[in-house]
Amino acid sequence: MKFQTTIALICIAFFVFTKAESSKTEEASRIMYEEQELERDCKSYGVECDDHSECCSGLRCLCHHIGPFTHKCVCKTKDR
Repeated sequence: MKFQTTIALICIAFFVFTKAESSKTEEASRIMYEEQELERDCKSYGVECDDHSECCSGLRCLCHHIGPFTHKCVCKTKDR
């Protein structure tokens, strides 16, 4: 009886772990899709720039500092 209970608990733990991993994967996929959508909306994405006016005229597109003397147009996200 003890063996069956142990097996049942292991199965439940495995099921919960699998569901948690699936949720993480779905969230990562959603975030990546949103990033790609932002990049598509920003016509000058990745182009070198000196100020925000050189990037596309959306509120989400900014001239972002990426190096000592380098700036590129990027799409504004929650992280940036």
